[in-house]
Amino acid sequence: RTLLRHKLVFMPEYKEWRTKIFQRDEYTCVKCGQKGGNIEAHHIKPVVKILRESEIYSLMEVRDCQELWETINGETLCKTCHTLLGTHRRRQDEFGRFMCV
Repeated sequence: RTLLRHKLVFMPEYKEWRTKIFQRDEYTCVKCGQKGGNIEAHHIKPVVKILRESEIYSLMEVRDCQELWETINGETLCKTCHTLLGTHRRRQDEFGRFMCV
């Protein structure tokens, strides 16, 4: 699923979702108020969690998953605020295996 998460950012649906988020938030970070610059679209409910809960295993299923493309689940963040969330770090589980958080 982590591989799917990395691939979906190249899909036209993702680019459309991201543009809608930026436009709605007026290209402004919702955390610190930075306007423009290095901004990123952030899924509030993590993509990996949506993929897991929806049992999605293919790009075709990603394309059809409405929850991934709902703008209510997105917000504009500057790179600094997005990094501070720490949601894209890799952590180890209790067995020492890396997992995406």
